[in-house]
Amino acid sequence: MTGAISVVNGGSSSIKFSLYREAESDGLKQVYRGQVDGIGVAPTFFAKSADGKVMDEQTSSNSPEHNHENLMVHIIDWIRAHRQALGLALLALPRDLIREGVYRYGFHGLSYEYIARQMETVDSEAAKGRVAVAHLGSGASMCGMLDGKIIASSMGFTAIEGLVMGTRTGSLDPGVILYLMQSKHMDTAALEDMLYKRSGLLGISEISNDMRLLLRSDDERAREAVDVFIYRIQRELGATAAALGGLDALVFTAGIGGNSAQIRSRACAGMAWLGIQLDEDANRAGGPRISTVSVWVILTNEELMIALHTKNLLSGNGTNG
Repeated sequence: MTGAISVVNGGSSSIKFSLYREAESDGLKQVYRGQVDGIGVAPTFFAKSADGKVMDEQTSSNSPEHNHENLMVHIIDWIRAHRQALGLALLALPRDLIREGVYRYGFHGLSYEYIARQMETVDSEAAKGRVAVAHLGSGASMCGMLDGKIIASSMGFTAIEGLVMGTRTGSLDPGVILYLMQSKHMDTAALEDMLYKRSGLLGISEISNDMRLLLRSDDERAREAVDVFIYRIQRELGATAAALGGLDALVFTAGIGGNSAQIRSRACAGMAWLGIQLDEDANRAGGPRISTVSVWVILTNEELMIALHTKNLLSGNGTNG
């Protein structure tokens, strides 16, 4: 979640907390609130959404461990987990692991923040609606934005999940990992090396992780690597549109998305059901608009976003969630 502010207010026997997010119409809108009271006796924790629905409720017996410091740690962990859960849905794991911080983080946030800002300039109406952004590079992901806020991301707990990447697998059946551990006796170091460095486009093609080389190659393995890359983009775009409840705009960015007309053309092929009808001349010219509907090529600038956030932090204008 971007544009969010967490507020914690400590008292002698209670700690109150809230999460607010930016809203154009009325400044800040409360997302949820909660508190721990009865500290020193029998602490009770609860959290409610803005409409009053109970999100969580816990009661503990009195213990020296249930002091302000430890309860603050519990609250911060809960806020972290639920800030992510609000926008990117929880992993279907035991709650104990979720409370420890095992949830969907999503990545490429600086890139998506930049695109959200640029969309306000290039298509202000679409920017207020349902936008899918395909960050296609050596690392690749897709996100769904609603009114400039990310509500869906193809990446999860790590930067492996989602689209096929240069050397990373993208989404993978966990059963494959179990098989490799049990039958191939691969340890964590070997698995990490395979998942991050020897898979993806490089693993399928056995040629290169560079999309430019694969597109120029006549090798069947290169063709298959590109086919899988395209298929996963199309599948994720369908899933993102479903999460958004439709699609008002699609943006391609990063090294491949911003520079390969062929990949953009192939990714949009067969997506007319989403209202996408590519203007091939505009696409070959590099855009920025490449469709009769709102499909754009916008080169991202993560470094600019880092500089802006650093400037705000140094000037005291930064907001931390």
